[in-house]
Amino acid sequence: MGLRYRRLTMREAQKVARRHVMPWLQSEQEEAERQYRAVTVRSDILNRVQESRGRLEVEIRKLLHEIRHIADQALSHAKTAQAGGAPAVKAAVAKLNELEREIRAFKPVQKAQTTEKENEVI
Repeated sequence: MGLRYRRLTMREAQKVARRHVMPWLQSEQEEAERQYRAVTVRSDILNRVQESRGRLEVEIRKLLHEIRHIADQALSHAKTAQAGGAPAVKAAVAKLNELEREIRAFKPVQKAQTTEKENEVI
């Protein structure tokens, strides 16, 4: 059991390892690489989803704040109108009717002025 025997035994062990162990290790390495890529893709997707969720939450908070502000203003206007009662509503309707009359009266005058300008050009 000298040096020569140990060398022969080592060569035989290496042959057995190449035939049986190396193919198994190769398939294990390929499976590990496949799983690593899958985990990397999942991790990337999760990161993107979390970032998108954060941006969406900020946007929703902004919109809810804006909606609350608008609702507060509407409530304030409604309380003011309610406090004024029917006279305030009648006054607002009268003002709108007056504005409508002014607008209707303004349109024919504007047409007449346009016609006069067209006659001057001719």
